[in-house]
Amino acid sequence: MGRADVAVGRDPRCPVWQLAAMLAPTSPRKQSLIIVLTWVACGGSSTGAKVPALDADRDSNAAAPLDAGRDSSAAGPADVGNDSSVAVLADLGSDRSVAAPADVGIDSSAAASPDVGSPPADVARDSTGPEVAPADRPPAGRDSADATQTVPDSGPRDLAFDGPLSGPDLFTGVAPVTYTNDPNTIFANPERGFYAMYETYASAYQSLSQSELQNLRTQSAVSLVMREWYLDSFVNSDLTQGFLDKVAADFNIMRLAGVKAVLRFAYTSNSTKPYGDANKARLLGHIAQLKPILFANSDVIAVLQAGFIGAWGEWYYTDYFGDNGTISASQWTDRQDVVAALLDALDLLRPIQLRTPAFKQHFYGTAALTSAEAFSSTAKARVGHHNDCFLADATDMGTYANVAADKAYLAAENLYVPQGGETCATSTYSAWSNATQDMANLHWSFLNQDYHPDVLASWGTNIDIAKRRLGYRLSLDSGSYSTIAKTGGQFEASLSIRNDGYAAPFNPRGMSLILRNTNLGTIYLAKLPDDPRRFTPGSTTTISHKFCLPSDIAAGTYALLLSLADPVPVLATRPEYAIRLANQNTWEASTGYNNLNRALIVSPSFTTASCTADDIPVSLGN
Repeated sequence: MGRADVAVGRDPRCPVWQLAAMLAPTSPRKQSLIIVLTWVACGGSSTGAKVPALDADRDSNAAAPLDAGRDSSAAGPADVGNDSSVAVLADLGSDRSVAAPADVGIDSSAAASPDVGSPPADVARDSTGPEVAPADRPPAGRDSADATQTVPDSGPRDLAFDGPLSGPDLFTGVAPVTYTNDPNTIFANPERGFYAMYETYASAYQSLSQSELQNLRTQSAVSLVMREWYLDSFVNSDLTQGFLDKVAADFNIMRLAGVKAVLRFAYTSNSTKPYGDANKARLLGHIAQLKPILFANSDVIAVLQAGFIGAWGEWYYTDYFGDNGTISASQWTDRQDVVAALLDALDLLRPIQLRTPAFKQHFYGTAALTSAEAFSSTAKARVGHHNDCFLADATDMGTYANVAADKAYLAAENLYVPQGGETCATSTYSAWSNATQDMANLHWSFLNQDYHPDVLASWGTNIDIAKRRLGYRLSLDSGSYSTIAKTGGQFEASLSIRNDGYAAPFNPRGMSLILRNTNLGTIYLAKLPDDPRRFTPGSTTTISHKFCLPSDIAAGTYALLLSLADPVPVLATRPEYAIRLANQNTWEASTGYNNLNRALIVSPSFTTASCTADDIPVSLGN
């Protein structure tokens, strides 16, 4: 095996080298095949060694040429997409049960490629300041030791495996991987986190600024804004077309900037009588005028707060709908009619929020939303909660009628609907210990970064924990992936995703396994049936599926990636609207994909499993 020794540098860690050494006393033809296989699988290309010349002019001790006229019992390297670096052991000692090694054709010099597990050049840390070591409370249901445990980073990964494969990995074509969690980095993700407040009055309209919103996302890791329009000029009249055009323009600016919005409409911020809100007929007329705009821009709407009624749209100080918490039966009916009109004005996949748990319980019953009821088009499933006096005292300034019962209700409800809001005053209850406990137990998704400044300042560096954990924070724990598959055949993938956030995603979210040809860049995808809204905070979800490759997929090597893109077509290819996982060396900012640091080699020569009717189809991407 002298030539093989030179070609691969006699690396005893390589299982194929070990196999080759054992089979050294074999026929010249098979020895030549072993030399080629060993050179490819054990890193000949990475060491700079040249594959031994397999020609007919060699000395008598050399292997015979691998030509078309060779003995049919000695198969040479299988042709995989004309990629001469891909060699397949088709016949080794007449045992045809030996599968191709999982790492065949992987040039270890590619470890720094964007298709590999090396750190992408565009992965950025939060530029707003130094990172703070996490002091997070573990999510509910998660052991504190487990919550802070990270897996040692093994360094740059080869395209298809972590170091030399051995044992079953080599012969079954399955490659496991353990991912390294990133517990510190603060980064923007859609529909979660701290939001920036932007309010404007119809009488003195101030349009949004695209550059300002972009800077929020890129410089401060804020992807969510609250846009509140005060309809002060229209208490006694219809909305004008000029005003409606300005509202539509704001939505377009949000879209261009890559952010989404929490919306609210109100008429007044006056808390003394007369307050200055509109009557029911006028209010419903305005909702009807806004409906086409809300539908047309549902892609950048995270949630609509009920608003409209009373000062600040908070349903308390009102001229027409029951003032100061004294609400008649007819006024309750009027309030519910407003909720129905708002739900009708939105896409069925978008939720609204009410100011107190008592409001929703009055309309839809005291029982909390269940898993079976969640994410349907019913009114109960589409109504969440906002709290605009968070931590002001034990009752959040009257938000809770019965603190223990209402919090238990919200803890169950908010697994499926959005909870957000703002603080409003410092108190003995507004310390960080209470804040993180309530945000975790009640599954908060977003919080105002601007109000109340004294409360937020009192949290000190702990506020970075809230920046990371508000809403969802998803990361890969581990995975196991097929490394070889025949064209038109079956392959498998299994991965575990944990959620260290306070909540789960609350709006629909696409989830796809991406296959990207490492030479051509061609994209194939398989849409997963799993729903990220079910990734419960404090838990780990394992996803396992079998997939069917198309019969016309080009042979070659395909990097495996995970996409959690926005399902709305206009945003589906926008990286700003894709979910980034909290792992090291996985995020691709240019594509919005999360690199799984594994690859699948496809060839018509492989004898892997055939597809079944239950497999998820893989199709050519856009």
